[in-house]
Amino acid sequence: MNYETMSDFEINVQVAAAFMPECNYSHTVNELKNGEAEFWCANQIGETVNAGKYDFCNNPADWGKLMHDNKISCSWYIDEEGGNEDCWEAHASARWENAQHPTSPGRAISICYLKMKEANNG
Repeated sequence: MNYETMSDFEINVQVAAAFMPECNYSHTVNELKNGEAEFWCANQIGETVNAGKYDFCNNPADWGKLMHDNKISCSWYIDEEGGNEDCWEAHASARWENAQHPTSPGRAISICYLKMKEANNG
């Protein structure tokens, strides 16, 4: 899947769906400002509950937990040879998955996480 072409909202929905087991039964997603996703889920007994608002691409509180729980590192990459754009680069610990983004460390971390999930499932 080409995550780099997806909007922040689409990335947030993908990450939250994989990262939030309480939404395994069914969920409704509302797009809020700047790509933030609000989740409404049906729990095991069918009650609709608000599972929260998430913005893994832009909110450090959201991507920080994702980063910590999945051992993803992120740092600023400077291309000293000049062939590529300087960017945020995220790496999965002890794996080959990585992602880059020119302005958003959260987006790089989120895409790296989705690549990890894809590699585990495929």
